[in-house]
Amino acid sequence: MPTRLGERPVTTVADAARVGALLAALGLVAGEPTFTLTIPGVPYSKSRPRSDMRNRRVYHDPADVAAERTTAVYLRATVREPFTGNVALACLFYRPTRGVVDVDNLLKHVADAGNPPARGALGVLWADDCQCTAQAGLLFLDRNEPRTVVAVGVHDTNLTRDYSVPKKPKGALPLWD
Repeated sequence: MPTRLGERPVTTVADAARVGALLAALGLVAGEPTFTLTIPGVPYSKSRPRSDMRNRRVYHDPADVAAERTTAVYLRATVREPFTGNVALACLFYRPTRGVVDVDNLLKHVADAGNPPARGALGVLWADDCQCTAQAGLLFLDRNEPRTVVAVGVHDTNLTRDYSVPKKPKGALPLWD
């Protein structure tokens, strides 16, 4: 049964166990919630930015932007509040063909979909993708049901990325008593 855009697809027990084990191997904070979701369809691979030499600007392929928006809708349906600290990201990519694809480009697509839509705004998964201090992706073949299984949780590391307090703008003068 196909899932409509915005609906939360069902994650199978086997997929949840596999991605949960991968996420746990990255080092989670005990007692903190983790989120698991399945995005139906062929996993999307992020392409390189393109350049327009005539106008001297760099832009992203419109297909990349549309795919990130779609992925962000599924992420937002599962993760209601963005993480403010360190995050671990684990993904299982089930592709319908044996075609060559880089796992890091598949991960980059999911990570970019979790970014804020505009500067200063909170994102879907985090305030800034530098908060993703651990990530892992595995690639599988599934001709009948291509999908992406995503799991995120609070990462246990001493490299703190805390966005719970807004940062001062660059160039701001200090306040004196």
